[in-house]
Amino acid sequence: TLALMKAIDKSLERGLRTITWKSAGIDEFINEAMALVGEAYDTLALMKANMKAVEKILDDFAAQALMQRKAGKTYAIDVFQKEHDQFLEGKYKRITDGGKEIHQFVAKSNAELKVSKGAPAWRAYVEYMSNICVKGLQDTVVHSLDYLLNQIKPTDGVPMIEVRLGLQPPDVRFSPELQQTFDGTSVMDKVDGWIGDFFNAVKLVKRLDHMDCDFMKEIEESEEV
Repeated sequence: TLALMKAIDKSLERGLRTITWKSAGIDEFINEAMALVGEAYDTLALMKANMKAVEKILDDFAAQALMQRKAGKTYAIDVFQKEHDQFLEGKYKRITDGGKEIHQFVAKSNAELKVSKGAPAWRAYVEYMSNICVKGLQDTVVHSLDYLLNQIKPTDGVPMIEVRLGLQPPDVRFSPELQQTFDGTSVMDKVDGWIGDFFNAVKLVKRLDHMDCDFMKEIEESEEV
């Protein structure tokens, strides 16, 4: 904290200007300086540990896409949607819980520093941690988008979704429809919905500066996404 840094500066200033190895009270001075520096080190170590813990939570978010397909399997679209919804429910829960843990680690840092949440130094720290959150959530969305693209254009040539071509006189039609029908049944409607699922995950992690908001604006404006 700022007060601790000032105390260290004041203590060391004595050593630089007034105290020598022959001065009375040299042992007390050394013990005092070492105690202050040790306290500062412990505080810094805790904050770094909290930051690393937050980064690991975010890395875990991004490690697995927000979609899962069994290798080499082609699905009826409704079957895949059902499995996707079940898989996503579990992923959403982990992200929600992880978001809460992130807030807990930041709160631990604030408690250790004993600083007002309105202090400029604390606001700067929160902004720094928020940028880490944005990067982690961005990686999560990008990984999921890349995964979806690889399923739509598979390298093994096995299609993800089964589409039938049928005769409905006087037309030939696909089932399900390929283009948007805006009723949630076409392939394009489903793809849009899956992409929306990826972005909705961002809403599960609340901002560090405003608990009633999320990081969606930053993710939508991200060049990476």
